[in-house]
Amino acid sequence: MGQHCFSDAPPKIVGQSSQPACSAVGWPSSPDDPARPEENGVCLRFGILGNFYDCLFTQNGSRLRSQFDQRRMRLVKRSVKFTRRRFLQRGIAATLTAASPLFIPRHVLGFGNQTGANEQIVVGVIGMGVRGTQLLLNVPASGRVASVCDADARKTAEAVNAHKATWRVDQDYRALLEQQDLDAVFVAACDHHHVLASILACQAGKHVYCEKPLLLYIREGRALVAAARKHGCVVQTGTQQRTMEMNRFTCEFMRDGGIGQIRAVECVNFKGPIAYPAEGLPAEPIPEGVDWNLWQGHPCYFFVLSIARMARPEHG
Repeated sequence: MGQHCFSDAPPKIVGQSSQPACSAVGWPSSPDDPARPEENGVCLRFGILGNFYDCLFTQNGSRLRSQFDQRRMRLVKRSVKFTRRRFLQRGIAATLTAASPLFIPRHVLGFGNQTGANEQIVVGVIGMGVRGTQLLLNVPASGRVASVCDADARKTAEAVNAHKATWRVDQDYRALLEQQDLDAVFVAACDHHHVLASILACQAGKHVYCEKPLLLYIREGRALVAAARKHGCVVQTGTQQRTMEMNRFTCEFMRDGGIGQIRAVECVNFKGPIAYPAEGLPAEPIPEGVDWNLWQGHPCYFFVLSIARMARPEHG
């Protein structure tokens, strides 16, 4: 369950130094100084969203917290206010649509000032499930949601009512992508729609933030990269653990030796609370308001993928 971090190199045999040359983190029970490991390093315990402050339990913890806060503020001061004009000129959709709307406070991107309507980045959201509705709650002041869609009309109705919004509502994301006023889209539909929706968004000239998993097959990835390059679009997938503010600063701080040599890091990986029966789920009637064929996806798309996988199993 527990494992080391920051280095994929296996520990060397006992009697040799196990400290990787490219890493700031040693292995547990490192023979560098096995007699006094508690004085030469710090053991950090992280959960999935562990708080770094709770992990600083050295004698000079207050000083370390101060250094950590100073490092964070330096990055915040380097942040700039992004308007729609700057967004379109530089093509940096990831600044809005990466994990920043999920984890970076509004004042970092907007500095507390309300951006004018003509300067806001106009966003469409594909998929009104758990991730899509969470994205709606965290769009910074520099962005504005104008359109939402889901194959399940009940979900879009719930979102519109909850936000008392006047968004345009579609059931088919292809209709959403036809809107000329959209600058970017969040793709938070079911997993099997991610890559196709992202490719079609690029073809429509929209920048893309797509939830994970971005794709299922290598060929899909190549097709998406080709579409993004051809149409000059930025595409980013939601690897929040790599982009969330606390994790980025924590890694930078520790790699720079902010808390000295670390002897061990314990991580926990939760598989999640949902268990699916191996024999499958019982048949149910299609709920009212759900476009089942649309939810299933394009039949030709999946047929081609199946044939490609059988022909090139190493790509599956």
